[in-house]
Amino acid sequence: MAAQSSAAATTNIMLAVYEKKTTSLDLYRPLRNYICMVYSEREAQNLDDDLQTLKQYRSDLERQSDPSPTSRRDLLQNYFKALCLVGLYYEEALAALNVAPLKDHFDKPWIAHVQLKAALFYAEACYRYGLELHEKEEVAEEIARLRSGISALAEAKKNSKGAAAQLLEAISKLEANINRNLERAVKENDRVYLMRIPSQSSLPLFQRFQW
Repeated sequence: MAAQSSAAATTNIMLAVYEKKTTSLDLYRPLRNYICMVYSEREAQNLDDDLQTLKQYRSDLERQSDPSPTSRRDLLQNYFKALCLVGLYYEEALAALNVAPLKDHFDKPWIAHVQLKAALFYAEACYRYGLELHEKEEVAEEIARLRSGISALAEAKKNSKGAAAQLLEAISKLEANINRNLERAVKENDRVYLMRIPSQSSLPLFQRFQW
């Protein structure tokens, strides 16, 4: 009887271990609709190739048919570039919403939503770039980038009242991932690399990439 109880307990523990996997996410349609709404249908058409590229990278990331380190690195680099592209559009939209004439035509909750989105994609880019930097053992810049991402999320969350639960959940998950990698990088730097951490203000801005 004791053996059966022990086996049952072990089974319950194992059932609680879930597989970690990337979930399917459609980035193309909501981004195209957003560009069309904020800018124009013509602008959305002009950017369709970029959006299709982003869609393909996301699909490749979800499938990961080739698990080799080189393939994974190249995939993360491409996805990072795509995130920079998306983040730039949200940042441009946020800047436009904070000045006339749009400033007086949108409610604060909607502007806060765009701010959260801009921060989310910027922080995601910092996170993905941090993975690349870690593989290259450039731990000092990795730490600075991750701290920059955390700062962006923290600032955006100050105006998160009334934001969509799904968006807040995505931010919380990303924040946890960044903090985990940041803690690892700091420990490695303190024990092994002993590199000087650059200030966030000295980091080059993420640029729009040419595909």
